[in-house]
Amino acid sequence: IRRRKTWAILPAYTVNGYLPCTGIKEGYFNHKEFVDWIKQRLLPSLQATYRTRPMVIVLDNVSIHQNEAV
Repeated sequence: IRRRKTWAILPAYTVNGYLPCTGIKEGYFNHKEFVDWIKQRLLPSLQATYRTRPMVIVLDNVSIHQNEAV
């Protein structure tokens, strides 16, 4: 098998559809990049869309999600 470039995609969606903060990168996201994406892209997008409404963020059990900062 000949492998090609690997791309990582960080989508965020709600019951109303995708949020405008999808992260796309060649290669993989590390813990720092993931936390930066949450702080700089996901949370501002959630705040702009839902203001102060309560919400729950669901993450699967991928190792990058298992970080004290998350």
